[in-house]
Amino acid sequence: VDTGTVEDFEPYTLGLFLGGAYQAEMGSGHNLFGTTTTVHVNAASTDETDPQNKSSAFKVEVVVEGDTIADVLQGAQFSPQDLLTGLREDTACAVSNGMMRKTQAESLIKQIEGSLKSYTYLCTHNMDSDSKSVE
Repeated sequence: VDTGTVEDFEPYTLGLFLGGAYQAEMGSGHNLFGTTTTVHVNAASTDETDPQNKSSAFKVEVVVEGDTIADVLQGAQFSPQDLLTGLREDTACAVSNGMMRKTQAESLIKQIEGSLKSYTYLCTHNMDSDSKSVE
């Protein structure tokens, strides 16, 4: 890898990015995970007023959110709205028959609603619930 003119022991940044066939495959519908979140990153001078400044930084220009579970279900011709409607009907029946407490039914519905709005890949945070709606 040609790193340009790097002085001995001078720190430099080297970026490695997923691309090509692997990234295209991750975004395909066959795996039922949907598209990954992607970012558009540009290198920028840290001090644009000083043209002699050779240091650089990276700036995230655009974030394209990946698919939610609801998006993937819709892509497989399955309606998240129908799922929630059926769940509400089934839990109401279970509550009226004494098989489930109302608080349990409400908790289950809330959990499934949240799951439908969440990202399909493992992550430490959920996508902004306002960004995609299942209602």
